[in-house]
Amino acid sequence: MPEFRQVTFLTAYFIGENNEIVYCEELESIANYLIKNEYNVYLLDILRDTNKVAHLNNNNVIKRKLCDNKILHVGFFGKPIFSKKLMLSLGDYVEEFYKFLEKFNRIDGVRIINSYKTLKYNLSKHYILDYQDKFKFYETVRINNFADILKYNRDKKKYLVKPLVSERGIGSKVLDDVNEEELKSYYNRYKLSGLIVQPYTNDFIKYGERKICFINGEYVLARKVVQKGDEELVCYHSGSKKELYKPSKQELELGKKVYEEFSKKYDLSYYRLDVTSSRRSPIINEVEALNPDFCSVIYKKKDLEKYHKSVKEMLDNY
Repeated sequence: MPEFRQVTFLTAYFIGENNEIVYCEELESIANYLIKNEYNVYLLDILRDTNKVAHLNNNNVIKRKLCDNKILHVGFFGKPIFSKKLMLSLGDYVEEFYKFLEKFNRIDGVRIINSYKTLKYNLSKHYILDYQDKFKFYETVRINNFADILKYNRDKKKYLVKPLVSERGIGSKVLDDVNEEELKSYYNRYKLSGLIVQPYTNDFIKYGERKICFINGEYVLARKVVQKGDEELVCYHSGSKKELYKPSKQELELGKKVYEEFSKKYDLSYYRLDVTSSRRSPIINEVEALNPDFCSVIYKKKDLEKYHKSVKEMLDNY
């Protein structure tokens, strides 16, 4: 009988009414595929006893030393559990998340996917400032003080300000003559994590935002987020809608180049490239390598085959 390989996913879980293990729907298809292909699949929840895991193969919770979790996949941390109406967010547990990873990273014989170095770096959008001379981003400037944000707010042009540490559009704000007291409150809330500002663009409304997912530099899935009503920020969590998408040749080439350039310093086993503007001349909005939402729940089973196989191949190589 072949020896089962193993992987541990860092994510929240609960015990349901029928003693079943309940976890984020985004992970379900991958977990089931791996189990069918001779993997032991565990869930580790840092907000619980970290010396216990949920073992999906046997649908039970067992004691397990941290050092026995040889491969730790963190890409599903902070994902919502819709069946329980639990809207989790990495942003709510950043301190706990990195405190745990720092501890885990010191254990001999374990691996983190993506690497701890990559996760620390990608937490902040500072990478946009680091790489905007190599790739086409919307022109990005660091906000150094309240006078900076006030200057952009008073400009005749509209701007978009974002926290360096955020997800799902949380904290993004359009600067267009915002009330000064409201702006001061906003600045004080996010100044410790840092802020960046970009020109406000209608590209998101005109072209939508395309979210293109890669594993080991190879394209696996893509979707497009488009304006649904009159929302100013095109974002699913602001009410925009998502639909399946087939990337252009130029978008796939850009994804490859991002992988090659970032891989000179960082492990990008999985990542998501968010772009807008035209299909022929895409502009990067974000490179998400921490816990990118691949949104597998919107695809049909046959459309997930490459994604499932790519995840398994990635894990097989660890």
